[in-house]
Amino acid sequence: METDPMEKLVDDVAALTRDFIPVITDECKAMYRFEYNLQKKYADRVLTLVKDLYDDVLKELVGKKSQMVKEIEACLKEHSQLQQDLHLTIEKHFRDDDPLQIILHTLNDDMKAYREMKAERLKTLADLRKKETELCDLLGVEPLVITSALPSETNLHELDQHIFVLRKTKIDRSDKLNMSRERLNDMMRRLESVPSTEFEKEVCEGNLSVFKLTEQNMNKLEDVVVKYETLVGEATERVDLLESKLEKLWDRIRLPDDERRAFNETYYGIGRSAVSALTHEIERCEILKRANMKSVIEMVRKEIANLWDRMTFTTEARMDFNAYFTDTYNEDVLELHEMEQSRLEQYYEKYKDLFTMADKRDHLLTKMEEFAASAKDPNRYKNRGGQLLREEKERKSTEAQLAKIESQLKRALPEFHVENNGPFLWRGEDLFATLTAEKVPAPKTYSSRQLNVQEHIDAGSSPAKRARTPAKRTPSRIPAPRTPGSKTPRRFI
Repeated sequence: METDPMEKLVDDVAALTRDFIPVITDECKAMYRFEYNLQKKYADRVLTLVKDLYDDVLKELVGKKSQMVKEIEACLKEHSQLQQDLHLTIEKHFRDDDPLQIILHTLNDDMKAYREMKAERLKTLADLRKKETELCDLLGVEPLVITSALPSETNLHELDQHIFVLRKTKIDRSDKLNMSRERLNDMMRRLESVPSTEFEKEVCEGNLSVFKLTEQNMNKLEDVVVKYETLVGEATERVDLLESKLEKLWDRIRLPDDERRAFNETYYGIGRSAVSALTHEIERCEILKRANMKSVIEMVRKEIANLWDRMTFTTEARMDFNAYFTDTYNEDVLELHEMEQSRLEQYYEKYKDLFTMADKRDHLLTKMEEFAASAKDPNRYKNRGGQLLREEKERKSTEAQLAKIESQLKRALPEFHVENNGPFLWRGEDLFATLTAEKVPAPKTYSSRQLNVQEHIDAGSSPAKRARTPAKRTPSRIPAPRTPGSKTPRRFI
């Protein structure tokens, strides 16, 4: 059985002391008269040295113990904090009566994996925060708030999703910025203009990789795009008006097509150069127009007369425009004619559907009159090849179309009356009143079967009966269509 090291230490120290004291005594006797007082002095000195040695050893041990206690306390505090941060329980694998070194070692072993887990989370947080900070600075938004010092897995997932949303926002805004830049440069090219503000220069000419994609900047960008879209719209409208005016002037002065084509191929677009060229060309044509005033006015009069015809103006209505009948040819007369032409064109375009339906009704009425005249023809039943049947089908189709057109007119004309505080006149008469007046009965008509039988009768016999008997028979006569004698001829209204 092995001896206890500490008991052995006591024995070894006692033996060493027994061996060492005689040596010390002999050395002292050799040097001094070794009386009692001197012996006692040296003995006390040796005892003090031995005691100091033991005190130093004890002090060192106590210091180490105190350090271990502090380390254990720190580990226990860390142990508690880890449980709190990680939201889990960390088991302790030591007993309270275990030596301090065992307790400390066990605690470190127990916390090793959790320390690594915490360190990994903190590293992940730092990496995500770095990415988030860059995006937040670029987009001008606030970072996601995480209250705990150590984020949970849920917190890290939320932060990762937040970064995903920020990245998507960055992509969307970057795409919008790039498209807006292209659009702005295109509109400026069309307008022959350049950026007018520092912000416009930054967008159109600067380095887009450093452009701050903040909500404020994106709103400013949208305002700039709207600004130039408005300018393009205004320029387009201005050029359209100039081109329309120029086209009319060209028509007035009868400019050859090749000269028109050459001008249009040289000057096009909505830029300043195009506007300037159109303006100068209009001025040139105005001079030519004034030099040929009579022929220009006569041309406008033809166009006005054409509009009058299309809208079936009566002679009285046409006489209202006195300038049409003057023999004076000057700028004022031309201006009156152009104003009247413009007024008539706008009026016709506004109510084009009504004029179209009224004109179509006239054509259908004409066809119905032709059918009525055909019904009076005594030779109409002597045709061959089903002509009578085709005419009847066409008459019915025309009659249906006429009814439909008149129904549409009846619905639309009251609205015209309200808008214009008066009726819609066609050939000088109230068309709605004409449509709602009592109708005269139409000529009597026959079914397709009756018409078919009549054609066979006019041919000489009924095929069905001829098949049974070849004897000659007198065919039954179908009464001729009755034409009302009191029918009033249609008026063109």
